[in-house]
Amino acid sequence: MTNEDATMSYSAVDIAGKVAAKVTGAVLNIAKSYFWRSSPQPSSRVSETNRHNITGSEDPGTMVPCAFAIRDSPRKVLDISLAPVPYNLAALTDSLGRVSLFDLESCEVVHMLKGLRGSQCAWLEMDSCRGSDGVRDDSDGASRGCCRLFIVVYAGRRGTVEIFELGSLERPVASVSVGLGWKLVQCPTQPLGGSLVVGTAGRTRRATAPSLASCMLFSENGQEASIQLVI
Repeated sequence: MTNEDATMSYSAVDIAGKVAAKVTGAVLNIAKSYFWRSSPQPSSRVSETNRHNITGSEDPGTMVPCAFAIRDSPRKVLDISLAPVPYNLAALTDSLGRVSLFDLESCEVVHMLKGLRGSQCAWLEMDSCRGSDGVRDDSDGASRGCCRLFIVVYAGRRGTVEIFELGSLERPVASVSVGLGWKLVQCPTQPLGGSLVVGTAGRTRRATAPSLASCMLFSENGQEASIQLVI
């Protein structure tokens, strides 16, 4: 290898390293700004362009009447975590330190967990029939009966993760201390476009079978931790 070849090879490696460092830094900055962003302060100055867009001749939006509402002052719902299909449930965290299990069909609160102020919620599924393959086949009705659904609650002020099984919410099936400053994130169950139906007439299937619901913890300094339950 000549000196010129060595110089060119070193330059290429150096450029690749710099690009990788910049991309990594950009990804971490985006994650930090999304999960740990502070509330933006309202600005009293409006640019001429924004003022023109606000007062433009765009069609006004259509008001949609509220079909149903639950009012329980001074309680305020802070976050909503939807359960995976086919469960018509949602976990609601509120300003009074409660986690409410809400039935989306009957529009009723079916259970309430107390003493969880500043908590975050996610969902976890376990297939007790097929082991740990983590793939749910929607065409197999029997496999749905083997799925067990859990609510994962990260109590931010206590720094603990508590897991409750649907149907026995009186006490957690597992509890572990992980520390403060984590964010609980629900993982997607299928890739973009996976819900599309493919096949011929009379025999169709989803493009990608959804996986079981799972969640992870992320810290501000870039650490991650998956949540797995073994029973």
